[in-house]
Amino acid sequence: MNELLCRPDNVSVAEYFNVSDTIELWHREEIIFKKATEYQSEIPINVNITISSLPFFMNMNYSWNGGLELVEWAQNSEYVQDIKEYIHQLKRRGFMVWIDDLVEDEWWRWKDIDVTGFKVKYQDIQNNKPFLNELKKCNKPIIVEQIEKLSEKETVQRFGIPLAQGFLFDSIYQ
Repeated sequence: MNELLCRPDNVSVAEYFNVSDTIELWHREEIIFKKATEYQSEIPINVNITISSLPFFMNMNYSWNGGLELVEWAQNSEYVQDIKEYIHQLKRRGFMVWIDDLVEDEWWRWKDIDVTGFKVKYQDIQNNKPFLNELKKCNKPIIVEQIEKLSEKETVQRFGIPLAQGFLFDSIYQ
């Protein structure tokens, strides 16, 4: 699986998503959806999307092999109440739907929603067995992000998680 990002190199993640106008944010995000539809590969690709852009996306006919990662979802959004229905519709359209950067304090929001899987940062699970065990109980894929060293990859494998992403890899390994 690959992840496509559209943020320019000279702009931080915080700067990229920090806009006061949801339409401006949508236009920033839409660039990558157009690229995803042109992507020619049998390897699935994931594209990031904010919850506030989901209503715009739902009215478009974008399609590709892969899915969406819900990012910046902790921000206050008027669309959060519709998230279950959006996820259901996205999956019916053939998309995988991942929750990105899930942390223990926000687990309650997502544990009963029918997403494809969860992405968590290495540091959020490495010393937190209770959270890791809760994630594993869902029987959904978990991708551990920010794997930068071989020792971190080995630790994640010992935890029984076969999927990881980070600078150690060009893409997610399985």
